Amino acid sequence: MKIGNKKLLIIDSFLSISLIIYFFYTFFSTTSNIPINDDYSVLDNFTDIVNADSFFEKIKLFFKQHNEHRILYDKLWFFIDYKLSQQVNFNHLSLIGNLSLLGIFIFFLLKFKEKADNTIYLFPLAVLIFNFSFHENITFAMANLSNFTVVLFSLLSLHFITKPNITKKNFILTILFLILAIFTQGAGLFLILILSVILFLNKEKKYLFQFLIISLILIVIYFIDYQKPPNSPEIIETLRNFKFRSFLFSFSFLGNIFAKNLIFTNDINESLMISTGVGFLFFVFYIYLIKIKYFRKNLFVFSVMSLFILISFVTGITRSQLGIDMSIASRYRINSCIFLICMIFFFIENTPKTKINLWYLNSVLLVFTTGYFFAMSFPQQEYLEFRKKQNYYGVLSYYNGNHKNLNGFEQDYYKNVLLKANASETYFLPTEDLVNKEINYSNKIDVDLNNYESNSVSGNIDKIEKLQNSVYIEGWAFIDSLNTKDQEITLAIEDTIQNRKIFFKGQKFKRYDLNPYFKKANLESAGCIFRIKTQDLPVNYNKLYLLVDNKGKKRIFNSKKITQ
Repeated sequence: MKIGNKKLLIIDSFLSISLIIYFFYTFFSTTSNIPINDDYSVLDNFTDIVNADSFFEKIKLFFKQHNEHRILYDKLWFFIDYKLSQQVNFNHLSLIGNLSLLGIFIFFLLKFKEKADNTIYLFPLAVLIFNFSFHENITFAMANLSNFTVVLFSLLSLHFITKPNITKKNFILTILFLILAIFTQGAGLFLILILSVILFLNKEKKYLFQFLIISLILIVIYFIDYQKPPNSPEIIETLRNFKFRSFLFSFSFLGNIFAKNLIFTNDINESLMISTGVGFLFFVFYIYLIKIKYFRKNLFVFSVMSLFILISFVTGITRSQLGIDMSIASRYRINSCIFLICMIFFFIENTPKTKINLWYLNSVLLVFTTGYFFAMSFPQQEYLEFRKKQNYYGVLSYYNGNHKNLNGFEQDYYKNVLLKANASETYFLPTEDLVNKEINYSNKIDVDLNNYESNSVSGNIDKIEKLQNSVYIEGWAFIDSLNTKDQEITLAIEDTIQNRKIFFKGQKFKRYDLNPYFKKANLESAGCIFRIKTQDLPVNYNKLYLLVDNKGKKRIFNSKKITQ
């Protein structure tokens, strides 16, 4: 190995390992042992499994349908974690789901290593796979166990079936990972078509016959007692009335790795245009690969791309009626990511290995990867922080008798699930002490108002919630033209009867919606939370003010909020 190649490998390895460490550091900083949305459905089902009287009933519940999917893999990890921890822990489950990303990274690392001599490939792989634009899945246990892991199992199944001269061992491993994929997420069913075509093209008649029988058995098992989800649209109606939208959805779905859909910026239309355009180009590239018969050169990469083309178009048919904006949902982005990785593999594999060509290739890969990370991936960490805050706020409200703030859409159902899980000892919410550490009580302080002015300041009190023994207040404020990074915010509560103000120190939290709304930069640190014990409040308080202290400039914002 040349000295230059060693230096390149060291730099590439250092960048990729640093990014992976940062990814998991962010995960551990933002995860919370609190269920979200569909987590409650799986927890409810798992509690029923634990309480089931017979072995047959337990097995039936393990295979119970969730929307269109049979997520047996998720439930097995629920069971393992329950046995090891004496209760379900959503932090553990989310970590296991994210470890599938590590498996995908290692898998492609070994694939690239065969073709990418003297080429930067570890860092691009790390940026695309450990991707903060997957935020919807990262701290959502049920989602990442399904959405990330089905990709890993699909890659492994395709890997073994596309090996030269299929052996009995490789065929068995193909079937094993096919089964795991199918019972991790319904998308695994699409593998059956791809694997059948591969065996047919390779003229493996014996294995093809065996495979079709096994596949038929799997399909029968999957669809036993299958019920169409109530919110799932009719496919025939979609084909009849939403043909054009379905195509747009499919292209957008395929290209959503470039959808910068930061919901706080309200740029959904722009993101849809970009993702649809990129997805169309991806599809044209795939047609080009068919034309040059790339499958003869690299059947594995072509098969992976074919799988995600199939998933994109089937999803377009089954989901477009629900709204085209669903095509850029973060939870689907891993599919587009893998397609892009396969494209990068193609270019690395087919670039002539001369000094000039390698220099250009490495430069493009490094610039593209770095640009993607800072422009697309890194900014979307904001959702992980936002979700953590919402989770703990929901639990705080729940402990104070209000379950309506639990994070999700069916709070009445969530309350019943939590009560049942608590009674069965399958899951317990974080303790009140832990919640109090995350959303701590505000300290009373002394403030001299003589130095505060009321000009050039913006702010608002967004939320006031009276809890059992405290009041929760949430808002934001900033001084015009100043960076909010180092500012401090204090809450002033006015007692109009005694004509006095009481002051409380605020707890900072990020407000990523302020920058796009005000079309400014560096406002994300303007958020503030106050949780004040009832005993510290005056009896007749009714006006709230926010005091901002930033680099010696002091401003007072009159919220005009009347609390009593």
